[in-house]
Amino acid sequence: MTFGIETRVPFLDFRLVVYLLSLPDEYKYKKGTTKRILRDALNEYLPELVKQRKDKIGFASPDFKLLKELDEKHWS
Repeated sequence: MTFGIETRVPFLDFRLVVYLLSLPDEYKYKKGTTKRILRDALNEYLPELVKQRKDKIGFASPDFKLLKELDEKHWS
């Protein structure tokens, strides 16, 4: 379980995905902030800290490190 990945896909309805992909980028991003539509929709419920957050990134897997270690073991 060390490298297990739990994924959640709360907005996977294909119609929603098609619609969101059709929107212009300025609806999705604003001044370096992602998830604009979601943030705007939940504006009155989100704390200011969450609304202004720009540092959150997706899950970073250790793929490169694992492949490098495997390569070193194989060629050593």
